[in-house]
Amino acid sequence: HQACHVRMATLATQRTPSELKRIPWYEDAAVAVGAAITSATSAAPFILTIDRAVVQAMAGQQTLTRALLTGFTNLIRRPHHLFAQLGFWMTAGVYSATYLTANLIDVACERTLDPTDPKSAYVRGSAKLLGTTAVNMSSGVAKDAAFARMFGAAASSASPTPLATYALFAFRDVLTIGAGFTAPPLLAAALVSGGSIRAAEAAAAAQILSPMGMQCICTPVHLLALSMYNMPLASALERARDVGKTLPQATAARMFRFCVAYGAGGLMNKCLSNCGRDYVMTRKDQW
Repeated sequence: HQACHVRMATLATQRTPSELKRIPWYEDAAVAVGAAITSATSAAPFILTIDRAVVQAMAGQQTLTRALLTGFTNLIRRPHHLFAQLGFWMTAGVYSATYLTANLIDVACERTLDPTDPKSAYVRGSAKLLGTTAVNMSSGVAKDAAFARMFGAAASSASPTPLATYALFAFRDVLTIGAGFTAPPLLAAALVSGGSIRAAEAAAAAQILSPMGMQCICTPVHLLALSMYNMPLASALERARDVGKTLPQATAARMFRFCVAYGAGGLMNKCLSNCGRDYVMTRKDQW
């Protein structure tokens, strides 16, 4: 437990070639699957509650504050009802796939790249960005389009989702993935270079602050996408008013959402992955 706590926010230790030969790739892959599903399922209730509330507020069904209060009250009083909701499984599926992609890329890179080559870190980072972006964007855009139909205005729920909405969701996801997987190591390095924070603390802080800060850009894009769906014929002024009335509260809510999704969820995924790797190594040493 103590080792997990210390290393939960850091990258896993690079194994030696002899250690890699002793551990089959599928054992690392099994750890990656377990860590991803556990982390995503733990984060999904909070993500679903916020996403649903934002959609309902943009559709004019109720204020964002009331929608959030209702959602979290139901979550506390009847948590078991989540398992009967399609939205929960869709959300858990999106983040399971995203975390798993990042984990499997780490497994593959550890076994194929030379850790002494300076280019290895760039290759790993690029592969993770491209892989997680492709998976998260395709599944996340589909989920959000479905949420707009499931929880949005009744008048527009049967309408086809405009291409502009899909495009804005996709653009939002590129920014989000960059903030969740690519920017944290860079931000952590910058914090450490200042000399006032240790590497593990910098990694944990960067993993939480980066996705949260990006919501100042992503939230207006997200709300504009929902506005395009709810009011396809609105003028630019009407659309600006529609986005502006919910923007401050939605930005705060989505900061918390991404603190859970890529902050707490990301840290849990790393912790479980690293602890799983340690368990596999310990078990091999005992044989």
